[in-house]
Amino acid sequence: PNLAAAYQVTPMPPTQVSAAMATLITRWTPRVIHVDSYWLDTRNLPDGDYLLSAMYDSQYGSGPADLIIDSGLGVEQRFQPPSTSLSPRPTFYLLGSAYAPIRNQVLTVRQPDTTTHSPLHVLVVMGGTDPFHLTSRVTQGLLNTHRPMQATIVVTADQETDLRRRVDRIDNIHLTSFLENLPATAAKHDLVISAAGTSLLDFAFLGLPTALVCATDNQLPGYTASINTGLAFPLGTPPWNDLEHHVTQLIDGINDSALTSKRNRGCTLVDGQGAWRIASTWTQWATSPPRPMPTTLTARPATNDDAQQLFEWRNDIMTRHFSRSHTPIDWATHTTWLHDVLRNPSTHLLIIEDGAEPIATVRWDSTNGGWEASITLAPAARGLRLATPALACAEHYLPAAPVTKLSAIIHQDNIASRRVFEHLGYMPYTPPDTLGFHTMVAWRINPS
Repeated sequence: PNLAAAYQVTPMPPTQVSAAMATLITRWTPRVIHVDSYWLDTRNLPDGDYLLSAMYDSQYGSGPADLIIDSGLGVEQRFQPPSTSLSPRPTFYLLGSAYAPIRNQVLTVRQPDTTTHSPLHVLVVMGGTDPFHLTSRVTQGLLNTHRPMQATIVVTADQETDLRRRVDRIDNIHLTSFLENLPATAAKHDLVISAAGTSLLDFAFLGLPTALVCATDNQLPGYTASINTGLAFPLGTPPWNDLEHHVTQLIDGINDSALTSKRNRGCTLVDGQGAWRIASTWTQWATSPPRPMPTTLTARPATNDDAQQLFEWRNDIMTRHFSRSHTPIDWATHTTWLHDVLRNPSTHLLIIEDGAEPIATVRWDSTNGGWEASITLAPAARGLRLATPALACAEHYLPAAPVTKLSAIIHQDNIASRRVFEHLGYMPYTPPDTLGFHTMVAWRINPS
């Protein structure tokens, strides 16, 4: 409430921001600088011993950075790295809607009640400008429906007079020019009809079914991903042919099963921990910055001839201490497991060698959209600083892809293992569970 009194806020032309930030960087010597801007070019910032973190939106961003965050829906399948870099410093990435930084105003209004109102409650919000008068067309579609409903429509000033004339004396449609708390209002509805902007991720977190209109060309990637992932109902792209008909058809035909499917999909794609993931990455980076390294080790696929060695490594007391299962396994169980793994096309079981000496095994298990790592170091190789190059070697073995998600599940007390993954740029993804295991994730980008 006293923010205005505590701080003097002065509007600044974009051309002056880079110079002002340079002054602040020199004065404060920050550990982290986070940029969320389309027009502040990070190449104009002075060099320094800080982490430069930047938000991106598909191809739109502020320039090169140490850490690039793109929380767009489906960006894992379409991400293209910036053409410039902070050479020779490597760039790391956080990609996908799991990194959406949901605001506290949204986090506090998530509703567990998923009962559909009778009549259906619909919210229409097309953003602050709506230059193509999509609100007016959506409203006409609602007027044409035969289904009982209650609608709240957020209308811009240039459409308000016409819309008030059209809905005059229609009790089930309420027009408003402003919502003080959009998330709280939205949570009281069964369906939101919206443009495919950033609010979609807020609605997804709230478990609020959404029908989307692609209002501009730069919304097309997010719109397409929303439809392809089953998150939203499609209402069309420019030039929005038959938009009114699509709205009417949706409202008349929607049912509880379809709404429940969209609610569940949204909560799965956006869990509300995006800000935690970003801030935890900054914290980890400050104490243990990643430092990718070349490796002279080699990787080969495991065979049945490695059974005895893998058996001994797996039953080593230190290995079992940090595994989910502390119990030794018997030979029959082990050989059955190895036989199944070697025949499984979704698993790569590797032996990492230093010259002719096996020093580790790394298993890659295919997960939804990526690979999960499990590494075991030979007892004789401990203390020789071979674990990090062993993991780096195993990463090189994986098939090349434009974007690859790598993950690992590590016990919080296994500090040595955690450091191995931190050094190669694996970042916090989940807090420790009840057993003390937490997930770390790294994104590998192949520009070619």
